[in-house]
Amino acid sequence: MTPLYLKHVALRQFRSFATLDVELAAQPGVLIVHGSNGLGKSSLFDALEWALSDRIDHFRDANGVNKPGTYLCRWREGEPGPTSTAMTFSDDNVIERSLLSAKSTKSQLGGNVPDITAFLRAPAWQQGISELQRYLLLTHFLGQSTLSRLTYRKSTERFDILKEAAQSTAIEAIANALHGQGNNTVVRAYARQIEALERDAKTMGDLLEQEAALWAEAQISGAIDETSARIEARRIAVQLAGAQLGDRDASGTPDIDIEPTVERLQATADQIERDCLMAEGQLEDARRLHGERQRALADIAEVAASRSATQTRLDVLGGELDRVWALQSERRTDVATHQNASAGATRAVAHLRALRDARALVARLTIEHRDSVIARAAAEQAKVATERDVSLAERRRQIVQRITGEIGQCDEELDRLRDSMATVDQVIACDGRIRDQSNALAQAEAANPNIDHAVERAEATVAGAAESVNAQAAVVEGLRDTVDTMSNAIASIATHLPVDACDCPLCATHFDSAAALQARVSTAAQRLAPALLAQEDALRSLSAARDARIAELQQLRAAQSAIRLARTALDAEREQRVRLLARLDGGASDEPATMSARRARLADAIAALSASRHRKVRWQTHQALGGPTSNAEHSRAVRARDAAQRALDAATRASADLATALERAKADEANANSAVGSDREIGPDELPAMLQEAEATSRRVQEDVSSATRVLTDADAAVGALEAEQAGLRARLVEIDSRKTDLDQTQRRISDDWLALRRFGPEPDLAPVQDVERRIAASRLAAKDATGQLARLREGRLAWARQLSHRAVLEQIREQVDGPPNGAREELLASATSLRSQKQMDAEAIRQVKEIARAASVDISAELEDFNSEYIKPLGFLMSRINQAILCDSRVGIDLHVKKKKIEQSAVKVGEVPKAVGDIDPVLVHSEGQMAALAVSMLCAASLTFPWSRWKALVLDDPLQHNDSIHAAAFADLMGNLVTAEGYQILLSTHDVAQAEFLLRKFRSRRIPCTTLNLLGIGKNGVEWSVQSSSPSSSHAASA
Repeated sequence: MTPLYLKHVALRQFRSFATLDVELAAQPGVLIVHGSNGLGKSSLFDALEWALSDRIDHFRDANGVNKPGTYLCRWREGEPGPTSTAMTFSDDNVIERSLLSAKSTKSQLGGNVPDITAFLRAPAWQQGISELQRYLLLTHFLGQSTLSRLTYRKSTERFDILKEAAQSTAIEAIANALHGQGNNTVVRAYARQIEALERDAKTMGDLLEQEAALWAEAQISGAIDETSARIEARRIAVQLAGAQLGDRDASGTPDIDIEPTVERLQATADQIERDCLMAEGQLEDARRLHGERQRALADIAEVAASRSATQTRLDVLGGELDRVWALQSERRTDVATHQNASAGATRAVAHLRALRDARALVARLTIEHRDSVIARAAAEQAKVATERDVSLAERRRQIVQRITGEIGQCDEELDRLRDSMATVDQVIACDGRIRDQSNALAQAEAANPNIDHAVERAEATVAGAAESVNAQAAVVEGLRDTVDTMSNAIASIATHLPVDACDCPLCATHFDSAAALQARVSTAAQRLAPALLAQEDALRSLSAARDARIAELQQLRAAQSAIRLARTALDAEREQRVRLLARLDGGASDEPATMSARRARLADAIAALSASRHRKVRWQTHQALGGPTSNAEHSRAVRARDAAQRALDAATRASADLATALERAKADEANANSAVGSDREIGPDELPAMLQEAEATSRRVQEDVSSATRVLTDADAAVGALEAEQAGLRARLVEIDSRKTDLDQTQRRISDDWLALRRFGPEPDLAPVQDVERRIAASRLAAKDATGQLARLREGRLAWARQLSHRAVLEQIREQVDGPPNGAREELLASATSLRSQKQMDAEAIRQVKEIARAASVDISAELEDFNSEYIKPLGFLMSRINQAILCDSRVGIDLHVKKKKIEQSAVKVGEVPKAVGDIDPVLVHSEGQMAALAVSMLCAASLTFPWSRWKALVLDDPLQHNDSIHAAAFADLMGNLVTAEGYQILLSTHDVAQAEFLLRKFRSRRIPCTTLNLLGIGKNGVEWSVQSSSPSSSHAASA
């Protein structure tokens, strides 16, 4: 057997990875995957499981597991997908599985391995492999999640995973052939016959019980036949018609002429009761409306008396207001007279004060104007001096600016020349790339001539092969249906064929003996199998040919795509060269030699222009021109000149403003003197005495104004009080009128509601109400009597119906026992009882036959359990030895027990678990670290016990979780022994960096090839990673 080794793993857009490429040595060795939680260690191993089996076991019960695109395609901007995983083995065969998009529900199998199970299967393995994933979970994959580890699975799941590898399916098939699985044709026939007999016996028993119950009920007296019931119903209808209220709507009561029924009579009685209830409700409304009307009449009388009193007081108040308004007018005239006198005195005081202030202002402004004229002359002298300094600084600055402008022109020319040189360099580089890509394209086209025609031919071939496969599949499916139909028909014939029959029930062929006919029937279905097998072999051959054509088409498409990409890249480089040449002025030639010469000329021009710029920079900083400070000196001179100008302008404005203010003050003084009313100019000594006399007169007149104002205020208060009272009385009148309107509306509403009752007359009165009460009582009494008679009628009709039902059941019994038409009841019941007993005995006899068959089935099942227990012993023995190697303690382990179709496990902890406890689940006894180690032991033991695969590998996701350094060392020794002695390839992961380094040292110390994959972190484009193998030259890093 040629062993297989995984030598390359490639992931594209898978979960957290954008890309991942891991190269492995095609020999026994170890891959250690290290990284923090959440970076993708488990995702890498999930990708391997998915690529091989199209499923990931620990996702099996998750919601949305049937939509793998949503959780396997990497989440990123835009439309996720496609996603793929590729595994390349040492024989260069590739297994690739992909999803086209995040919406995909089915994966596509690529690569050149059409049958993964056949590819992995060892030639020496004789057992069948019906489900590849079960074998991988048994011998290859150890998940980080406890959901996928055998030590945590249900006992039935462990049996399903182990049974085929442990050769349990063969004996199980024998057992099924002998006694079925409880659902074969014979068992179903027994069950159907027992069910039919029991159903017939139960039906007969139910009829007997129903007849007995109806017979007892039919003996009750009081039955009423149809004629008597019709007469009684008419009499009750007449009584109910008389019990109705006189004013009821006739449409709600059945007409007496209509043939009355119990239901109609009951409906009439119910309607009379509803009418009475409605009339009682109207009685309550009538009493309420009568009370409301009495209260409204009392309120109307009270409102009328209140309005009369309010109107009387309002008339008296009008005369009082006229008298007070006349007194208020006299007081207002006195106040106006005193206020006029006060205003004249106040104006005289104001004119004198204005004259005094105007004379003081004229004296102050005269002094300030003289000072401003002196300040203006000094500012004019300072301005002349600063203008000389500005002129000298301006000449120096102009020289420096001219030199600076020339330096700027040199810089622009240098930039242009350097851009041209960079463009020339890009053209030269582009020429090199065009040359290389042209050569590569020519080689690819030479290797694949007429690739487009080849792809078209391959596509047509694949389409033809697919059509052939579909046609053959239709033939196989039709043949299978035919075989199944004929097999079922033959089985049915064999089931119902009499034991002593010698003639075929289909073709009437006569056989010498019944045994010969039985043998021909039992082998009839087997003769159909060869035809079906031949068609199935043809279908498999066509499918293999189609898959081979598909693989060839994929290779041709890959070559076609590569050639098209190369042509596109070459065209892009040529377009880039044209754009670069267009940027060069002077119409440069396309030849590379011309480009080199142009580059040399540009370099010489750049050197000459740089030297000229250097000279100008030296003159720019010369001391004679002020150097770098020339602009600063010019700015200082300009600022000084501007400050002197601003000072001169301010002095000029101040002098002009003061002159204007002085003229205005002199005019104000003349106006104030004329306003005093004197025909002569008042002297400086007279003005204070005149001002003091005018102020005394003003105070005296103001006191008179205050006295008159107080008297007017008292008169205004009296007027306000009377007006407020008048307004209150008018508001009271409005309120009374509004209340009167509301009461009128209430009275009208009461009248309308009373008329709406339609039972008690046009005006609210208690006499009609009392009359309706008497009619309601009489109607209810009559309806109650009619209801009693109706109940007796209903009971009589029920008794009559029971008698009819008894006759119908007795007729059913007569039909079941096939009794005579005139047979007595006792004879029919005796025959029915005898028939039920016979069917019960027949069902019991068939049940005993079925129990005999079931006992045989139990015996065969026991033999099957013994067989399975023997086959599971090698696994249990090897697992205990590996437990001792990892845990370093022979007292800790797991025992496996086969019970029916279960493999149960019990804890082994010598010296700690009492015997009285019995078998106990290991999860309840062992620690998390021990359970993790036991899971590794079971996987390794199964891998060594069942060598079904050419790829001897262990994929262990965090196998050392919850374990200390001692057990980690023991684990490393065991893995190293598997690599060196058994040729295993180990792939394991850990999130502990110290643990990863420890394992790396352990394996390298034994010269075991070891590769490490470090997951560094999440970057902008997914997980960033680096790979390092035993050879330092092969190390590389990448970002996903």
